[in-house]
Amino acid sequence: KWTPAADDENPSLTIKLNSISEVNSVTAYFNNKDRTYMNTPKAIRIEVSENGHDWITTVEDGSVPNTNTSYAYEDDMYTYAVNQKAQYIRITFPGGASEEVMDVLEIQVNGVDISNLLSDLEVEPEQIDDQTANLTITGYSGTGSQMDLSDAKISVTSDAEDIIRINEQNQLVAVSTGRAKITVDVTLNGRKASESLYADVDAAGKLYFG
Repeated sequence: KWTPAADDENPSLTIKLNSISEVNSVTAYFNNKDRTYMNTPKAIRIEVSENGHDWITTVEDGSVPNTNTSYAYEDDMYTYAVNQKAQYIRITFPGGASEEVMDVLEIQVNGVDISNLLSDLEVEPEQIDDQTANLTITGYSGTGSQMDLSDAKISVTSDAEDIIRINEQNQLVAVSTGRAKITVDVTLNGRKASESLYADVDAAGKLYFG
């Protein structure tokens, strides 16, 4: 339990995670007695940051219980949406306590289930002939399992279309001597992952990968 000083009109606490993580929400557990809340704050504000210096406000004036709010064990928490990447979570209670003092029993930071979210790509070139190559694209979730990309939006681009162009089948086609950077972007269920590779065309017009 955390009980800030009674005269603190802007009590605040900051939570530092081990690393930058996907934060889905923050849950606050407030004090209660005899089926109603007690020692409640006036309001809650939640800010997040990746570096501890630049902050994004995700909750400006969040709903909090008061001493007339009924408490039930099956509904004993207030959860506030965050949906940001962060390493630092700053929770402030503007105005301090609604009466004499305020308590917070527990703060819970809720992450995102990454087992079904696209996180990484593997791109392998496969030559069709001297001037053309396919790309085999494999997507992986945050837990490393292979994902089905049949419903994904796939974009393949070349930074030098005068050297290697991309055709309608997302194949690489040699155009002239030189090197091009090929970038693959895959979006699945709102998540995007990217991977790049370099391809070369020699003086004989042959496409190869170094």
